Amino acid sequence: AVSPLCGSGAGQLTFTASIGTGPYTVVYKENGGADRTATGVVSGTAFAPFTTPVTASTTYTLVSVTDANCIRNTGFTGGTATITVNPLPQGSLTAVSPLCGSGTGQLTFTASIGTGPYTVVYKENGGADRTATGVVSGTAFAPFTTPVTASTTYTLVSVTDANCVRNTGFTGGTATITVNPLPQGSLSAVSPLCGSGAGQLTFTASIGTGPYTVVYKENGGADRTATGVVSGTAFAPFTSPVTAFTTYTLVSVTDANCIRNSGFTGGTATITVNPLPQGSLSAVSPLCGSGAGQLTFTASIGTGPYTVVYKENGGADRTATGVVSGTAFTPFTTPVTASTTYTLVSVTGSNSCIRNASFTGGSATITVNPLPQGSLTAVSPLCGSGAGQLTFTASIGTGPYT
Repeated sequence: AVSPLCGSGAGQLTFTASIGTGPYTVVYKENGGADRTATGVVSGTAFAPFTTPVTASTTYTLVSVTDANCIRNTGFTGGTATITVNPLPQGSLTAVSPLCGSGTGQLTFTASIGTGPYTVVYKENGGADRTATGVVSGTAFAPFTTPVTASTTYTLVSVTDANCVRNTGFTGGTATITVNPLPQGSLSAVSPLCGSGAGQLTFTASIGTGPYTVVYKENGGADRTATGVVSGTAFAPFTSPVTAFTTYTLVSVTDANCIRNSGFTGGTATITVNPLPQGSLSAVSPLCGSGAGQLTFTASIGTGPYTVVYKENGGADRTATGVVSGTAFTPFTTPVTASTTYTLVSVTGSNSCIRNASFTGGSATITVNPLPQGSLTAVSPLCGSGAGQLTFTASIGTGPYT
């Protein structure tokens, strides 16, 4: 018999005569069953068995052979033949997936039927045939194209085991390695702050699927973690309020699929904390009768020029712009004709930071003293001569007088 077959086949039996005159009538049994008869059999020429196709291993046993003259019923040189039917290998292709960014990739053929090792022929995204030899069932092997940098579907073309080859009808004929991109983006901060503030950081993603887990350092210190971060939406830093200049550096960003540890589009952000301006208000005082008046703001902290808002005797707010520290400026109401107290409301520096309270010197007064007033009189007349006496009688002023 022609043997083995793979899966099934038409089957071929051959009677080869060492004695006799053909053609022959051959009677045989299939697996000990009913007699089957083949007529006109030519010695050495194959003939089909009764049951065809042959789908399972079958032993054929000669019952009799009749030639042109005689019949033999026993004692054949070779009275049996077997067609062995080996099963086609069967199984599934799987892949380690997903990958993040790229990776070596791993495919696995797991056999449910067959005798390994296997030769596995497959396609990558429908391209050319790729062959992996010596494949052990359940043990990963590397795909032809590695590293895998983009999502790839692998499709079985054939699997060959120690006996047979299967070309179709696999239990699982395809597997996909999905390559998810690493998240990417930039860290930014609301800056500057004036004096101190809650602080706001924002991670804006250009690649990735949120929400994100953002790990960062404050001024190179310990790792800090913010979870549930939405791209483009501010979140509070770990240390809050922020009272000093702080640089935030990304350590890692994790999205729904992958993690990035380096190479960020924008990996650092800084919150600058500018101090509130500080200083004292002073005035040129006193004046006599009236005068233009001069106020001076002298800064101990801050960057000028300054915008100084103040009140005159508790009245409406008055604003002086472009004020230089230590340089006098004219008050709103001028000339100053009466004693006036000036009280600071706010001072704004060139960095837009504003102080509204707790000035080193928050008020100054211009005192206006009245001019002396009065009359001069004399003791008169004298006779001949005399010492003479003049008298200054003041109606306004504080003596003694010159």
